[in-house]
Amino acid sequence: MILDELASFEQYAQADRRLMPAWEFLKTHPLVLLENGRYELGGNAYAVVKDMPLRSEAPFEAHRRYIDVQLVVNGEEIIEYIPMQLLTDNENYSEERDLQLFEERPERTVCLKLGSGSFCIFYPQDAHKPAMCWREEANRRMLIKIPV
Repeated sequence: MILDELASFEQYAQADRRLMPAWEFLKTHPLVLLENGRYELGGNAYAVVKDMPLRSEAPFEAHRRYIDVQLVVNGEEIIEYIPMQLLTDNENYSEERDLQLFEERPERTVCLKLGSGSFCIFYPQDAHKPAMCWREEANRRMLIKIPV
């Protein structure tokens, strides 16, 4: 799991070349001007921009085939994080959606507070709860999916 500001994204793309399509998109598109919707980044990577209400509760999620880049375009949110190995595998993985949900509420959860221009990168071993309410009820966010 990585937490940082958008100005530092390039260094992560240099270290993990799989993130390069995300970096190319981020540096060439003014994020606040993007319409809600899906954007193809090439190589099966894509971005989704969405104005959305934030949640007060949700299960942890994890993905096997994609790296998640969660980016706050405008507003703020909390993303909870825990290494997947600390969760009980409840074997409800959906191959079609590349999504595994965990209903438990572990004590060792890390609470990440993101504001405009903050991002997190979650790898397959990173369980996370994105788009959780902090001080605002809604925000504009971007999810970038990068194939592993």
